[in-house]
Amino acid sequence: MGALRQALYCSAVYFLLSGVPTCADSNLPASDIGMYGAPDLIDMPSADVLPDGQIQLTFSGFADFNKSSVAFQMSPRLTGVLRYSGLSNYASGGGRVLDRSFDLHYQLLPETKHTPAIAIGLRDFMGTSIYSAQYLVASKQVRPALRATLGLGWSRLSGTHQLQPLDTGTGGVPAFDQWFRGPVGVFGGLVWETPIEGLTVKVEYSSDLYTRENNVLGDATLSSVPSFTRHSDINVALSYRFQSGANVELSYLYGDQIGVQFSGFTNPRTRKTGYYDIAPLPIQGRGPAMHQSTDWIDRDGIKALAANQLADLLARDGARLMGLSIDAQEVRIWIDNRKYSVPAQAIGRAARAMARVFPDSVDHFEIILVRNGLSLSRVALDRTDLETLEHADRKIEKIAQRSHVDDPPALATAEITPARYPQFSWSWGPYAQINFSDFNDQFGIDGGVRLRGRIHLSPKLSFGGSLIKTFESDKTPPVGPSSLPRVRSNLGLYNAVGDPGLETLTLDYTFKPAPAVYGRISVGLLESMFGGISGEILWKSASQNWGLGLELNAVKQRDFDRRFGFQNYSIVTGHISGYFELSNEVTAQLDLGRYLAGDWGGTLTIERRFANGWRVGAFATLTDVDRDSFGEGSFDKGIFVEIPLTTLTSTPTQASLETGFRSVNADGGARLNVENRLYEMIRDGHFRRISGSFGRFWQ
Repeated sequence: MGALRQALYCSAVYFLLSGVPTCADSNLPASDIGMYGAPDLIDMPSADVLPDGQIQLTFSGFADFNKSSVAFQMSPRLTGVLRYSGLSNYASGGGRVLDRSFDLHYQLLPETKHTPAIAIGLRDFMGTSIYSAQYLVASKQVRPALRATLGLGWSRLSGTHQLQPLDTGTGGVPAFDQWFRGPVGVFGGLVWETPIEGLTVKVEYSSDLYTRENNVLGDATLSSVPSFTRHSDINVALSYRFQSGANVELSYLYGDQIGVQFSGFTNPRTRKTGYYDIAPLPIQGRGPAMHQSTDWIDRDGIKALAANQLADLLARDGARLMGLSIDAQEVRIWIDNRKYSVPAQAIGRAARAMARVFPDSVDHFEIILVRNGLSLSRVALDRTDLETLEHADRKIEKIAQRSHVDDPPALATAEITPARYPQFSWSWGPYAQINFSDFNDQFGIDGGVRLRGRIHLSPKLSFGGSLIKTFESDKTPPVGPSSLPRVRSNLGLYNAVGDPGLETLTLDYTFKPAPAVYGRISVGLLESMFGGISGEILWKSASQNWGLGLELNAVKQRDFDRRFGFQNYSIVTGHISGYFELSNEVTAQLDLGRYLAGDWGGTLTIERRFANGWRVGAFATLTDVDRDSFGEGSFDKGIFVEIPLTTLTSTPTQASLETGFRSVNADGGARLNVENRLYEMIRDGHFRRISGSFGRFWQ
């Protein structure tokens, strides 16, 4: 059970650092979770899905097997599961195997009054095929407290010993030609909600014969010592869900074994990120139109006075006034929001401040969001709408409809620029990452504290960096020769020698050669393993839902002590990137180019960003590195979660913790981890993010 203890430890660190209680959202509907960490019966699939947006963490084990799973309901019907499994007495000689696998579960039809829910699924379709299976399953509520499931299974769920060839090598390549082929097995079961609140009883008929675990076929690559003896097709379980949402389950499996399971969840989509903050200013109403004189515009010093008053009010809400242009009937301001993670909230508070400062004749406000001296977008709204909608019904929907977002004028066009330089800022916070390094019981936890500091010499020019001190890290050196340059696999040496270490130290310059074109140049220690020069250009209009970017980097590998020295390895890398905002929440990104090890290929990233600042996503990188050279997993892939630190601090902040699970820490498909990439810098100030956050405009 060593791997299970390790998985529990990793997950405890993960949730402690992220501040995400595993069972905090008790208002969410319950879902039956099985041994595989998905919407299942016990060991067999069901046709159910999780609530949209839910993240489910599950630990389960019986006999010599244990599984640690993270499931994410990517859309109302699509569930993805990343699983880390430990299997003792599995490899030849009775050795232990650690396996990473990925599942997809799609509900083809939702349940209705007369028809069942129907789902199709792929288990372990990009792993080493240890748990590989496909299924088609239906589930139906047949009585108020009784739910039935019936399904057809292929491969491991076929009910026969005719399994597809086992890939215990690198894995990672889907076996399309073997899906839904060969013998078909039948499985099913019942779930009964007992009169005792939270307690359910499950009974299932399993079509998994556990052929490999018992080495029925005498495979020389597998252990000859059975992990357990399968005496029955029937499994039973008692499951109890606490009011908090956590779930524990005790099962009797295959007539021979006792199984245990624990699961907890959180849901970024419905989770309220509450905090304590000062109340917004009330809207300052105006008198009759006949009293809205424009004579004030000609008074000496009136513009400077208005700028000072507005700067003070904006500072109250954590925003910096960068520029100001004043007309008798229209005012345009440039602001740098330093406090709120939701852009519409910063816009709403800035509009309230403007309504208190400027005379009655000003009827039109334009608020321009600025980041690192770059104007991101212009939000135009009428002062009359602020006055009439503040206490109106459906005020969120109406203000969103009446606000206009487009490309902004540059900060250089401002009539007054009150900001003074240099400016210094700093922050600190935790970081965490779990990496699986190879197929031999090796995985690493990297977690600690990061201290950042930056001096802004001008709106567009800054100098800064970060220091890291690890509390837990993988310090294992790479084992054996490698056909690729060790651009990532020597992470253990960096952790061993360079702790604490200088993670980054860069001089950064941003520019905007055209209204919808952004640029960045960074020089210095760009990340913990490489330094050099990085340049980027991005074309994206504030109102369009797609963009194109180009990045070039000339870098050299840093010494292991993470100071100012360099090793001999150097390379030029670069990518062409496409960004596609599929909705207010979902973004797809495709990067094509050359990676740090000299390999060529592409990375596809799909992420979902919720209105409260949570972000969940997955990525996959495929390059021209062959499977044997890449090693375990065959290509790079993983999931990541970004949690706003407001969850921990209960105060408004833009800081967040990003962590994730990576399938392997390999050299193939490794991209430079340069900070301040343009799309990440500007996306919150563009139309999709603003329009999706108007729920906070009045807060």
